[in-house]
Amino acid sequence: MSYDLYALPNGDLLKTHSARLCDGNICCVHNPSHHIMIGFPQHWRSDRNLMERTCPHGIGHPDPDDIAYKRTIFGDRFADAESVHGCDGCCGGWTPPTPETTPTLWDLTRWAALAWWEWIKSFFARG
Repeated sequence: MSYDLYALPNGDLLKTHSARLCDGNICCVHNPSHHIMIGFPQHWRSDRNLMERTCPHGIGHPDPDDIAYKRTIFGDRFADAESVHGCDGCCGGWTPPTPETTPTLWDLTRWAALAWWEWIKSFFARG
């Protein structure tokens, strides 16, 4: 598997999947959609494995394209949990998850294990 180095606005380099894997699909790194925060600089949250957009007020909002990808892979409950943030409204607002979409401890444990496994695979992958 090959990788790309992606330069974030703060100068940090982020090792990402190859642009070939996006194959024209929406991707927060290689092919972002035209969402309300497209002009905000990106910030990679390695502690949460999450791409954020930093608004002019300094608030980190989850990148909608990253959340959409996670929704596709892990489902609504995971994406709703990942969307939680200190919101000032710049992202177009935020609606808290409903009881039906609130993740259980089992969901969080499973998602953490899957995320860890993906990280291990990417760490040892040779490009």
